[in-house]
Amino acid sequence: MPEVYISDEVADVINLYSSIEPTSNVHSLLFKKSKTLLAGHQSKHPGSAVEITSWFPALVGESAYEIFNTNFELEDAQLTVSRIHGFSNWAEVENSPLELQQEFEKAVDYLLNGNVSVLQNLLIEYPYLAKSHSQFPHQATLLHYCASNGIETERQVVPNNLLELVDLLLDLGSDKQSTMKVYNGSYTAHDLASTSAHPQGAGLTTALCKKLK
Repeated sequence: MPEVYISDEVADVINLYSSIEPTSNVHSLLFKKSKTLLAGHQSKHPGSAVEITSWFPALVGESAYEIFNTNFELEDAQLTVSRIHGFSNWAEVENSPLELQQEFEKAVDYLLNGNVSVLQNLLIEYPYLAKSHSQFPHQATLLHYCASNGIETERQVVPNNLLELVDLLLDLGSDKQSTMKVYNGSYTAHDLASTSAHPQGAGLTTALCKKLK
């Protein structure tokens, strides 16, 4: 399998959520993640600080020291996890009937693992996936997952064959002009890749942005 670039911060978040079993029910998944985030704050898990400093409005940009010395309740964890996935608040999660589209989720996993052949077979079997958007309200496409910015933190990883994967997606119909909803706006994969630390860390930003332009 290809090597995958994972920053220390993303590795901490992956470790934080490692005990959560996948489920297609969005409410169930995000509730489990909220409980795990809360427990992580209580135990001072570094992955919880990464999530909170990025997505909890009252502590955005704060240090781990400040985060772990600030009271943080379940409703705070729920708000944080809601915002990570494109919801405005937990009430939107509770009112959502969403079930994740399993073929799309598989495609994301194959993409981020760098598994070109299996991803290609899946996209040939389900051609609509190349243009599909995530069921989460951020509405990321597979190309957005290549940009490693604005999506679920644990998925902000960069396989070393990313450029080959982008070529595959474009050849099979992915649209470079498709946008996702994040950071109070709508952005293409190119927009997000150009400001993402993860392709930069993998040494792929220039080549990736050229393909996504």
